[in-house]
Amino acid sequence: MFEASRSYFLKTDHILVPMFRGINSIKALKMSYDIAEYNNSEITAITVREKMIA
Repeated sequence: MFEASRSYFLKTDHILVPMFRGINSIKALKMSYDIAEYNNSEITAITVREKMIA
């Protein structure tokens, strides 16, 4: 009647963290550091800015 459920495992090898001004970016970076440390992963923090043409 009941079937055994499948278990899933997620392994992250590389984590991209979008950065911007503010405390939420720092929180996201700290959380990603903890995840990366647990999974032995690499972190890349990126910031995208518009190019100002004068």
